[in-house]
Amino acid sequence: MVASALVARLKPELADAELARLCSEFERGGQPIAVSFRTLLANPRAIDRHPHDLHPYPARLLVNIPSFFLSTSLTRPGDLVADPFCGSGTVLVEALLSGRNVVGADSNPLARLITTTKLTPVSRPDALAALARLRDRVRDAPVPSGPFPDVINIDYWFHPHVRRDLLRLLEGIRAMRHPILARFFAMTFSSCVKKVSLADPRLSVPVRLKAKRYNATHWLREKTENNLRKLKVVNVFALFEKSLLSNLSRLAPVSGARSKGGRLHHIATDAREMPLLDHGAVDLIITSPPYLGAQKYIRASSLSLTWLGLCASTELRVLEDLNIGREHFSKASLRSDDTGLPETARLHITRARTMNPLRAHIASTYVREMTAAMREMSRVLRPGGHLVLVVGPSKLCGDAFPTPDVLSEVAEANGMQIRLHLLDTIRSRSLMTRRHATAGQIDTESVLLFKRVNK
Repeated sequence: MVASALVARLKPELADAELARLCSEFERGGQPIAVSFRTLLANPRAIDRHPHDLHPYPARLLVNIPSFFLSTSLTRPGDLVADPFCGSGTVLVEALLSGRNVVGADSNPLARLITTTKLTPVSRPDALAALARLRDRVRDAPVPSGPFPDVINIDYWFHPHVRRDLLRLLEGIRAMRHPILARFFAMTFSSCVKKVSLADPRLSVPVRLKAKRYNATHWLREKTENNLRKLKVVNVFALFEKSLLSNLSRLAPVSGARSKGGRLHHIATDAREMPLLDHGAVDLIITSPPYLGAQKYIRASSLSLTWLGLCASTELRVLEDLNIGREHFSKASLRSDDTGLPETARLHITRARTMNPLRAHIASTYVREMTAAMREMSRVLRPGGHLVLVVGPSKLCGDAFPTPDVLSEVAEANGMQIRLHLLDTIRSRSLMTRRHATAGQIDTESVLLFKRVNK
């Protein structure tokens, strides 16, 4: 059945009643329950959504999901909420706006920069004064003083005047002395990089804009030609200034939340190892781990990563190798041992290995690394605390790969007890990524609620 529609920003008693109803129905039937989080928590107030829009990021979690669970008594103001796969910080922003303390992790340095910036208040007067000084510096420096950073294929992605003006702007940001302001300006710079590039804005990964890709009558032909004309004369500084002023307004709710006591603890680099968190320190985990081969986060971030100097172009592959769910492996690294995998995963992967050893290895590595991440989540979650896991199914050699069932087995093996399994339809095209003939596309996702039991 589909859950009833509720008003936006559920009061705790209403949210608790709805959660109890869903848990009771799941306990009776044992089958996933279809819901729509867009009606379960309809139209959250626009002002509270502003911080999420500071910077684009692929496959962002639907904000209604963490908002619903944070409206319940699974956690209270002052509790510690964690997201070990925080991405651009959707869960952590929602938790902070709800008066919780937050902690996260992500292997992508751009994600860590975006999230930390979203969760750090910025003085509007100080930022406006810094913007005025930056404007003067750029005006007085008609050419950049230093070499271009090691940006991947810089001549291919940027017109000459664009890359020159980006460097002038970046040099001014690097000269800023206030670290919080410098980080805020750098993140805004990053949000502009793809907008002034020759990459197609409709795609998460960089793909060159080409009008000839579409026939003469296709609606995207004229749109692409218009975009290409604008990029030849785009004013980089005007775009940056407009974005910065917008981001200042978007960040305002975070400043209010921080003044009420919520704070960011830290953003770690690896969900499999969060040493700064004590055993049982976390009250609630809400996370959406990478899907099996679904998103290429480092490739999608490559222009920003290299412009900001977060890595060299030659280091992008190293960063990619840190991602759970990655797809690039050498033939020498392929393993044929499926022991130690959860039973459901082992059956699917062993069968796939006879058809495509590489795809089987990708899947087995994903499961093993998610097992390590789940072990760490169990360690940091207090007994009686809860885990909300948002994950979708995938395809393995043309067959369905039941990632939610596999991760449920992993969670239960690590001291978790399932309380609820919801199914929500994905409308965002950013998650419906057609990967290749051996994979598929994601159009539904499971929202799993576990309770950490004593062991």
